[in-house]
Formats: sequence, C-alpha cells, structure tokens
Amino acid sequence: MAIYTGKDGSITFENALQARVRAWTVEGNLALIDVTTLDRDAVQNEAGLKSFSGTATIMYQDDNTALQTLLDNLFTTEDPIKSAVRFSWGPKKLQFNAFVTSATVSTSIGEIITADVSFTAAGDLTLITL
Repeated sequence: MAIYTGKDGSITFENALQARVRAWTVEGNLALIDVTTLDRDAVQNEAGLKSFSGTATIMYQDDNTALQTLLDNLFTTEDPIKSAVRFSWGPKKLQFNAFVTSATVSTSIGEIITADVSFTAAGDLTLITL
C-alpha cells in the first residue's frame, strides 16, 4: 500500500508543469435529481450532472513561464479559453478541460509571492487513473 505525501503531488496546466506548488485540491460533485412520485413515502434520487473544480497555491518566480501562461488565461483582454488541467499524485491522475475562474497574486514582507488559482471544469473528466 503506497502512502502519498505533498511531494508526490503535482499540477499541470496546458502541459506545463507548475513546479512550485505549495498546495492543491481537486473536487468532484454529483448533482442528484429528485424523481420521487406521489405514491412514495421516501425521497427517490437518480444521478444527475457531475462537476469538477480545483484550486492551487503556486509560489511565484519571475522566470516561471508555466505560471505566466496560467495567469494569462484569466488576465487577458481576449476571450478566456478552456485548457487541460491535470492533478497527479504518484501514478494517479485526474484531468479535465477547465477555465481559470479566479486568481489572486499576493505577497507580504518576508514572504514568497504566491498565486492562488481556481479552476472549474468545462465538461467531463478527460483522464482518470485512480
């Protein structure tokens, strides 16, 4: 049985590995559809739509072109485009096409500049290795 730690995790955006990631999360949700009929005495549900989202805190470096590509996807005067986002831990992977929905670049005295980025899927998973 493998045990994974933070050093085993990585995030890739448009085939560019984000090398300095401090933390990331990925979340999947399943909406339920209420199909209860009047003759029932308990709620009946069926599977509805799936959704996926993720976040990452990336430590900023001036020469980090991978992060620049990610931020350019949101901070642009053109229409944002959906891009492939892959979350990996060891040999396990989840990938989906997503829009960058928010990004916050922050700093404080004595700290490394970070970018907190959020993604929301534009469709189903495109790669699953669990």
